[in-house]
Amino acid sequence: MILLFAKILACVIAIFVLAKTTHDFWKKKESLFMFAFWYILWWGVIVLTLFPKLIDMIFGQGRSGVNTFMGLVIVLVLYLVYRVYLKSDRTERALHQLIKELAIKLPKDD
Repeated sequence: MILLFAKILACVIAIFVLAKTTHDFWKKKESLFMFAFWYILWWGVIVLTLFPKLIDMIFGQGRSGVNTFMGLVIVLVLYLVYRVYLKSDRTERALHQLIKELAIKLPKDD
């Protein structure tokens, strides 16, 4: 039951982030490189969530409840990193725009 809940939660978070990053890319709020990075990363989360046997093939270990919990924690931390990235990127863009406007308005000192 917990495994099913973890899979659903991870997929919902990944789909939400995919929709958000696609929307931001269409609105020109995100670069192509960052869009591709987050898109590939979150599709990887979905694939590994739906096919956990791939993790077993890569690492050669059996699954347990602790592995499921740790996987969910990694997905949540990854989501938090994504949110921090969005906030810092928007702050940087706003600051850049403000500096540009101030530079245009202020007279040059010679």
